[in-house]
Amino acid sequence: RLSCPAFARYGMVDLIKTDLLNHPDFAHGLAHLISSKLHSNDADESVDFEAMLLDALKDDPSILQMAVADLKEFQVVDPAADGLLSIYLYYKGFQAIQCYRVAHHYWNSGQDGRMLARYLQSVMSDVYSIDIHPGARLGKGICVDHGTGLTIGETGVLGDHV
Repeated sequence: RLSCPAFARYGMVDLIKTDLLNHPDFAHGLAHLISSKLHSNDADESVDFEAMLLDALKDDPSILQMAVADLKEFQVVDPAADGLLSIYLYYKGFQAIQCYRVAHHYWNSGQDGRMLARYLQSVMSDVYSIDIHPGARLGKGICVDHGTGLTIGETGVLGDHV
């Protein structure tokens, strides 16, 4: 059971419902959370980021497995992390890595996918101030804390648990 009196006091209970509880599974919740952040940069909201993210998450279940590993890694290595919910909702490094993972999926899917991947990279960089080329290779259990200004190029490789 989730209880946070400050959320109720300031009308933020709907935030938890919208970004977490109103979704049938982790994939839908993660897609919604990240798409809502990406939409903050999309003036006309014409791009269906949520569908774009969900399609990738359905096509490649390893993205979700790596997201879970990333969440767990944060909890292990970041002494400021006060639980998985905070990491999921507020850590832009975690969210940016998941956006990169979707872009990487599209990058590897062919020419049309590369245009989507580059678009996601561009918007992700604007929103999170973290720029990861979709061709870079990142392992699982990645912890990017305070990632403002982080740039990883196309030839970048990060192993597991970094």
